[in-house]
Amino acid sequence: MKIRCSRTVLANALSALSRIIPTRAAHPILSGFMIFTKADTLVLQATDLELSLTINIPVEVESEGCTVVTGRHLTELVRRLPDGDLTIQLLEDTQQLEILYGKATVHISTWAVADFPAIPSLPEQNKIAMEGARWKRILRKVTVAAAPQEVRPNYAGVYIQFQFGQLKLVATDTYRLAFLSLPYQEEIPDFALFVPVRPLGEVSRLLDDDQQLEIFWDQATIGFQTKVFTMTARLMDAQFPNYEKVIPKEYRLRIGVDKELLISTLERAVLFNELPSQQAVVDLKIEEGILTISAEAAQVGSIREEIPLASAEGESCEALFTTRYLLDPLKVIDQDKVSLCLNGSREAAVYLEDGDESYLHLILPVRRLTDDAGGAGA
Repeated sequence: MKIRCSRTVLANALSALSRIIPTRAAHPILSGFMIFTKADTLVLQATDLELSLTINIPVEVESEGCTVVTGRHLTELVRRLPDGDLTIQLLEDTQQLEILYGKATVHISTWAVADFPAIPSLPEQNKIAMEGARWKRILRKVTVAAAPQEVRPNYAGVYIQFQFGQLKLVATDTYRLAFLSLPYQEEIPDFALFVPVRPLGEVSRLLDDDQQLEIFWDQATIGFQTKVFTMTARLMDAQFPNYEKVIPKEYRLRIGVDKELLISTLERAVLFNELPSQQAVVDLKIEEGILTISAEAAQVGSIREEIPLASAEGESCEALFTTRYLLDPLKVIDQDKVSLCLNGSREAAVYLEDGDESYLHLILPVRRLTDDAGGAGA
């Protein structure tokens, strides 16, 4: 194998692949990248047996070949090389990978190709397609509510459902829930998938706005493909909760508020708290067309701000919330005005986008010490 390629293009591909290989691989070969030529393309592959990624980059191919090289060493080396073209070849006598740049030469040891696990093929049972920018916008609005893998692995995913001509996406960490529904015109059979949040995040990183994304799935696997990359991942083997029963059907109070004004006020309030910023709480009180936001910490001080409302329909309400849970959805909502719907101090609050109720973000309040009961988990 002998090729010539751009350092920048190769570095970007290697950086994406390095996020796939496990930190502590059960087998050393899983720390490697399979690289091989195909026509005028260099194909690079990585897998941790749960998630697999293939990236294609354009190169000049002088001779074809295939090898496996240690992933992180190659990634860090190429990242540190000067810009320009690289010549890379596999030496037949030593089976080392030789990299030439300027007047310098680097040799990297390789592993046996036969030891590298097979990359799963794309499922062929079902397929949908979507423009890259639209898919990324949808995902960021939903994944914000998914649980971290290391905290609640059974909720570290997005439930994707197709039913009655609607494509629905839901995520929850049991303290909050994000739901989005959109019409999908193509005829496909009803389905429900529980997809790990990790591959969804990696796809969003790799995907360009103008690329067409194809999504494939069967009962066990989901795959994502563009002209540049292919990713496959195992679906989650966990039961997603009945999310519909926790979404309120009506609200005691619905207010309209400027999104940026609410964000800036909440970001100031989070400073006045005795808890770490991730756990900081804030008090919301709506009365006579005014939203009052307050927080207090004995060792810091207190803050109390009033925000005028664009609209207010219903009775007065007051509730305590984790500040981060109020802020996170505001940062992914597209509209300048949002609606916040409340049902008192024990029931979930819901964000709705102004003029678009296909998306909602539900947040459970924090139970006060004086409460005799808290809200039900999502």
